[in-house]
Amino acid sequence: PDGNPRGYGVTYLDRARTCVARCDEANDDYFLKWFVQPGTRLIRSPTNQPAWAAINNNVDAINRQMMFDGGFQRLAECHEILGDAPGRVKAYDAIVKASVTECLAGIKNFAPREVNGGRVYNWHYFPWSADKSKSESVGHAAYDVLGLHRASLRPAYGIALTDLTPLANTLVHVIAKGTNAFSATVDGKGTSGNYLLGEWVLLADWHPGVFDLVANAAI
Repeated sequence: PDGNPRGYGVTYLDRARTCVARCDEANDDYFLKWFVQPGTRLIRSPTNQPAWAAINNNVDAINRQMMFDGGFQRLAECHEILGDAPGRVKAYDAIVKASVTECLAGIKNFAPREVNGGRVYNWHYFPWSADKSKSESVGHAAYDVLGLHRASLRPAYGIALTDLTPLANTLVHVIAKGTNAFSATVDGKGTSGNYLLGEWVLLADWHPGVFDLVANAAI
């Protein structure tokens, strides 16, 4: 009823299509152009951009890849619902699948072990790192588990439940250090405080003990 003053569309559907189009435009002109390797479809920092190199930052850390993946996955889902761009669905899904496959492989193979009869993980900031002297912080890891949980809901990425349950086991048996107490890193070391970021509660889908730990601490 506002008269469409900004020209985004008269109906909610029109405006949704405009928003999706603007996201596609951002991908074509920036994200796909600079941060996705053409052959592997992996998310990587640009190697031919001096300005990017000058800020000494990265996009291939697991938590940062998951931020990219969230946008690509949601756009694939949007185009699938709209039925308007099968090529984009395929392209976006290929990027997310390459990313989550790499990240999950890095988490699984870094330093798995058995605790209380269940497999748990320890992992690094980067999916390809073999530096066992460092472990991911629980703050960064919140986005790691969010991204993997989100990706697990889309069959196109082929994520096995058996590879995901150890993430929940890690929270219950390693990160949780007692009532409302949690470690600073995913290997159970240090002290992060008396609660975890809300993304962690998603792991309750894979271990019922997660909800009580995270929710009670939040309360």
